[in-house]
Amino acid sequence: MKPTIEELLLQIVSTVLIINQQGKWHAFVDLQGHVCAFCVRVCSADTNYQDTSHEVDRRTGYWHSEHQKQQACLSALTRTLTWLQGYLDMPATPTQEVAA
Repeated sequence: MKPTIEELLLQIVSTVLIINQQGKWHAFVDLQGHVCAFCVRVCSADTNYQDTSHEVDRRTGYWHSEHQKQQACLSALTRTLTWLQGYLDMPATPTQEVAA
């Protein structure tokens, strides 16, 4: 059974919460309901947010668009969830991975 758009959005939000709880990464999810858009960002937990050049990994898309078929929206959400799940238990830096 294919997940619904709502189920995928909830899984994305849940995954962001788990990533933040692990403490290695800061994950953010923004949902813009008026345009049915989402943005997910991940950066290292030691990021200096005052430095505007900090690196951010980002995924954006729509969960409904008159220019996209529903399957394309579902695919974008599924790809975003899969990408985000890659941050679960991922070391923050390669040096931490070696030290572990």
